[in-house]
This record gives sequence, C-alpha cells and structure tokens, in this order.
Amino acid sequence: MVVELRDGSFIPSKGKPLKFTVIDRQGNTKTCIYKHGDDLLQDAMCVAVMKEMNHIFKEEHVDAEVVLYE
Repeated sequence: MVVELRDGSFIPSKGKPLKFTVIDRQGNTKTCIYKHGDDLLQDAMCVAVMKEMNHIFKEEHVDAEVVLYE
C-alpha cells in the first residue's frame, strides 16, 4: 500500500508522461511513470528488443550495452 507520493515531474517528451516516486509502509521506494494515450504495447516491444540486443552483445563479446529504464 502506498503511503506517500514524492518527486512528481513531467518528462520532456511528446506525450509528457508523469514520473513520480511512491513510498510504502516499510519505507521502500519505487519510481513510476504514468502515461496516458500512448501505445504501451509498443513501449513493451521496444524494451524487449533492447534486452535482446544486450543479450546478443554479451554473447558476441561486444563491448556495448543498451541502457534501459524500468
């Protein structure tokens, strides 16, 4: 259960998603992004492709990494 909401700000992009931090009763924090009207399936597919790219880079010993936000 969320007991506190902190650090709300809009991310500077076309859709203006809202980024905020929630705190639960144990004091654990989680950063969240709220998006409205965007194609979230497309976002999920992009993240899956980037994870696969990292896997391929590692297998092929390529010194590169795609950094993800989750």
